[in-house]
Amino acid sequence: MKSKKSLFGVLLVIYTTFGFAQSLTKLKTDASQAASIHEYKTAIKLYKKALSIDPNDSEAHMALGQLYYDSENYTKAVVFFNRVYMKNRKNEDLIYKIGNSYLLSGKLYGAVNFYLAALEQLPKNIKIYFQLAKAYSWKGQMKKAIKIYQKILEIDNTYAEAWQGIGKMYYWMGKPYSSATNYKKAIGFDPSNIVLKTEYEKVKKSMTFQTFGKWDIVNENERHYDIHAITQRYGVSKIINDDLKLSGNLLIDHSYKYLNQKESDKIKKIYNNTFFSLDYSLGNSDFKVYSGYSFSDKQMSSYGLEWKYTFRVKSMEFSNNLTGGYDYFYYWNNVGQHAISDQFYIKYNKFKLSLNVKSGIIDSLTVFDEIKDEVRVDFNHSLAGGATLSYELMSKPKVRVSAHYSYLDYKYKSKLYYTPSSRNLYGLSTSVFYPTNNFYFYGSFGYNIGSEYYFDIKNDKLTAIFIDVDNWAANAEIGYELNTISFSLGASRFFNPYYANFDAYFTSRLYF
Repeated sequence: MKSKKSLFGVLLVIYTTFGFAQSLTKLKTDASQAASIHEYKTAIKLYKKALSIDPNDSEAHMALGQLYYDSENYTKAVVFFNRVYMKNRKNEDLIYKIGNSYLLSGKLYGAVNFYLAALEQLPKNIKIYFQLAKAYSWKGQMKKAIKIYQKILEIDNTYAEAWQGIGKMYYWMGKPYSSATNYKKAIGFDPSNIVLKTEYEKVKKSMTFQTFGKWDIVNENERHYDIHAITQRYGVSKIINDDLKLSGNLLIDHSYKYLNQKESDKIKKIYNNTFFSLDYSLGNSDFKVYSGYSFSDKQMSSYGLEWKYTFRVKSMEFSNNLTGGYDYFYYWNNVGQHAISDQFYIKYNKFKLSLNVKSGIIDSLTVFDEIKDEVRVDFNHSLAGGATLSYELMSKPKVRVSAHYSYLDYKYKSKLYYTPSSRNLYGLSTSVFYPTNNFYFYGSFGYNIGSEYYFDIKNDKLTAIFIDVDNWAANAEIGYELNTISFSLGASRFFNPYYANFDAYFTSRLYF
């Protein structure tokens, strides 16, 4: 009797196991067929049913990872790929897909760590080194990417892709001469590569003289005046070597100012400004010396010095830009200021935080001291600051959203230029940049709410009167680049209850 029961139990186990095996095989077969005709949702459901029968089925885990990968759901793809990777750490195709899933899902830090761990298992694997270099470049760590490409060349110095990678990193770092040297070596090992030659021509173009012209039609509207202007800007620049760049610019502004919106009260002004700058890089520091002079107004229009210092700590990039100098900022009323400003930002993955502060002393002109109720000629002090937090929602098209705060305050009032008291603005903005082939589109929109105040006598007492200064701004631009010439066409608009402007412009650049 016992032997019959035992036999029955064995047969039941065999039957059940065979039934589950048949069911598992059929589920995976049906899932594979669904995947082959791109019915990904059906295939995913069937493979998950298969895993409910056998949670350790590597084939089902791999297939689910591939389905999510093909569906561009890279976060879920990593989960299933990793379950297979734990059992086989030397599968090159799997390593590529896991790392690429990290990259394409924006988890750049995870991609770097994964590739570094994979290299411990496969220390001579060229493909993983290339992927690691890509991850560093996507993080903006070009120097680290160069070191990885150099490790590839230590293994085999005939890899044209590695020389190309070093050339590309130097180009992105603004060092075209070093870039060109590496591109030449890449072409030497792969002379028939059209992509290489195209990129090399782009590098050579950046070392030539670059000229540009910009033509604007500008309208400004304020309560007491309108300004209609046509401006022309011309410039030329030349990169002398990897560390030195020279630039020169000319501005010509032909304007009419209509006081009280009347044709009879029209004022004509022709303004010009000549501007020169020298940029020099030294390690992590970038320096700029600049100077400008207006022959029409017979005075210096600008001069100053900028110092930018950039460094990285792991996945975080820090940069500080300190500027001091003079700016003839409102030539209609001959107004300029000496100022010192500092801008600091931190970038981490898709986030960027910017902080800025500026202190200025405006030229001695007629001002109104509201506290003393006195008009006199005096210097005016200004203080400005702000913060912006932005996040990259998408990489292609590149879409960013930002939150802003800004502050601006002048010690005295003046009718010669805008002098708000304790202006506080809070706002949101978004921008999109979409390149396709030789064309690109850029657009942005922002809205701010806020207030400022002025003093007035209320009930025989000096009282602060607050006014709303909500505003919005929009900009759109399309461009086209072909070989040695590029064009762009755009327009921008700003509006608040007291001031508005509109600018339509055309820009062209020529390399020779």
